[in-house]
Amino acid sequence: MEAGAPQPQSRALVYLMLALAVLSWAGNWVIGRALRFDAPPVALTFWRWALAFALLAPFTWRRIVAQRDIVLRSWKIIVVLGLLATVSSISRSTSGCATPPRRTARCSMRRRRFSSCCCPRR
Repeated sequence: MEAGAPQPQSRALVYLMLALAVLSWAGNWVIGRALRFDAPPVALTFWRWALAFALLAPFTWRRIVAQRDIVLRSWKIIVVLGLLATVSSISRSTSGCATPPRRTARCSMRRRRFSSCCCPRR
C-alpha cells in the first residue's frame, strides 16, 4: 500500500460517513417538504438547527471551549455566517411551497414533473 493511503477499515468508515451525510441532508429535505404546510418555515429551521446542535455538541464542545479566545474574537463573523446559512438558505427552501398555489395551467403543467413539491392534489 502507498504511504498515506487509507486502510481498508478506515476507507469503509469514510464511505459510511459520506453516506450518512447524504442521507441526513436528503432526510432533512424530505421532512421539510412533508411538514411545509404544518409548520412555519422559521420554526422548521429552528428545530432543524436545534437538533443538529444537540447531536453535534457532545463531539465538539470541548474543542470550542478550548479555543474560546478565537471564538470570542471572531463572534461577529460567526453570527453573520450563521444567520446567512440558516435564514437565507433553509428558510427559503421551505417557504417556497408554504402557500398552496392557485390552480393555473402552469401549475397543472408543473404537476407532471413536481407533483409532490408545488402542486398538492385536492
